[in-house]
Amino acid sequence: MAISRDTGASFPIIAGQITGPVTTVDTATFNASSATTLIVVRVAIGNFQGTDWGTPTCVWIGGTPANASAFTPREVSNYGSAGSYRTAIFTATVTGVLTGVSVRAGGTNSIADANNPAVSVAVDALTGASTTMGTSASEPHDGVSADHAVALTGVAAGSWVFVSASGEDAAAFTPVSGTTEDDERHNSGADAGVVIGVNTAGNSPTSVGWSTTTTWGTTSALEILAAAVPAITTVSGTPLTGTSTVGSTATITIPASTWLTNDVIVALVTTNNNTVDVNTISGGGLTWARRANNTPSGAGYVGIYTAVAASNQAASGQVITLTDDDGSNGGRSLTVYVLRGADPSQSFNLVTVPAVGTATWTISLTGQSTSWYGVVAHSDAASTMTPNGATTEDADNSLGGGTGNFQGHNASSGTTQTLGGTFSAGTAVWRAMIEILAAQSAGIQMLGWGW
Repeated sequence: MAISRDTGASFPIIAGQITGPVTTVDTATFNASSATTLIVVRVAIGNFQGTDWGTPTCVWIGGTPANASAFTPREVSNYGSAGSYRTAIFTATVTGVLTGVSVRAGGTNSIADANNPAVSVAVDALTGASTTMGTSASEPHDGVSADHAVALTGVAAGSWVFVSASGEDAAAFTPVSGTTEDDERHNSGADAGVVIGVNTAGNSPTSVGWSTTTTWGTTSALEILAAAVPAITTVSGTPLTGTSTVGSTATITIPASTWLTNDVIVALVTTNNNTVDVNTISGGGLTWARRANNTPSGAGYVGIYTAVAASNQAASGQVITLTDDDGSNGGRSLTVYVLRGADPSQSFNLVTVPAVGTATWTISLTGQSTSWYGVVAHSDAASTMTPNGATTEDADNSLGGGTGNFQGHNASSGTTQTLGGTFSAGTAVWRAMIEILAAQSAGIQMLGWGW
C-alpha cells in the first residue's frame, strides 16, 4: 500500500514563530478523511542563549478526539540547555474522520521566552501508513560537523522519512538529495534557525536532512512504514457464468445485489468467433471497457472487460450481455466477478499470449501480492480443463464449434502469479490474464452474487 497525504487539507499544515515571547505554537484547524491512519507532527525549536524550553511536547487542542490517540514522541533530541536546540517527531493514530482539529507544540518547561526563538511545526495526515514505526535516529551537532543530516539504515522501500533540524545561526539550510523542505525560518535575532522536511521517494534513503555552515544544533528523523494491504477475501457465493451455443448472445441476470460506488466488475469472455470487433459486453447499469483480447486468425476469441460502479445502485434483475454478432459458430462463455476494495482508477496490468501448440498452458504476471488475478483461456478442440494448483476454476465448458472454454482466478499471496492447466484435448490454446490492484485503504473482497 502506498503512503500519501490526505486530501482533507493542504498538508502539511505549517505553523511557527520567529519573535518572542513564545510559550507554545498552535496550528490552524484541519480536517482529515476516514482514509487517514496516522498523524505525524514535526517540531523544531532554536533558542540561542535563551531560556531552556525543556523537552518538546505535542497535544491536541481541546483534548484528544474520540477516534484518535494522544501524541506519542517517536524521536526526540535535546541539545544544549542555554542554547536550547530541540527537535522532535510525534505520531497519533486515527480511526475515522477528523473535523476542525488542531495541534499545539511547546516544551515541558512552559516558559514564555522573550529571546526570539525560532519555532516550526508541521502536521501531516497520512493514508496508507502503518501504525508500526520504522527506524529512527537523532544526531546532535557539537561544534564539529556542519552536516544537519541523519544517516538511517534499513529503511524499507515505500517508506516516507520525516525530519526536523535546529541550528545556531542564520545560515541557510540546503536539503540533501531526496529531502523535500517543507518549512525554514530564522529568528529575528539571526542567531537561530529551524527547518522541517520529508523524503517521500520510497527509495530507501540512507541520509535525510540538510547541509549548512552552522556546526551547532541537532537533527531528528523518523521512518513511517507503508501499511500492508489486507489479504484478499471471498464473500460467500460464487461468480456468475452464462453460456450459449445458439443465437448471438450469452447473458447473466443479476440476483438480489447492490453495486456500491467504485465496485470493480470484471467479465472474462470466450467465444468461437475470431473477430474482436463483434464481441461486446453491455448491461448491468454499467459502462464497460475492453481491457484485453486475443484473437488468433480463424481460431476463436478470449477477452477481458471491466466496469466501475459510478454510484450506489440496485443491481438486482439487471442483465449483463455478451454479444457475438457472428452467432453461426455458437459457443460463447461469460463469467462476471464483483470486486470491492479494488483500485477504481482502472490502471490494470494485463498480458495476452498467442496460441501454444499443446493442451497444457500457463500465463504469468508479476505484480502485487494483494491483487486479484483473472484468467481466461480457449482451446481449439472440444475439451474440459484441469487447472494447476494456483488457479481457481470458475467456468469450464465445451461448447458449440468444437472448443474448450475456461475462466478462473487467483487470490493467493505472491508477487508472481503463474496460472494455467491442461485441456483434455486441443493442439492450440490462447489466453489472457489481468491483475486488479487493491485500493490503498483496504484489501479486495471478491463478492458472491446476492450479497
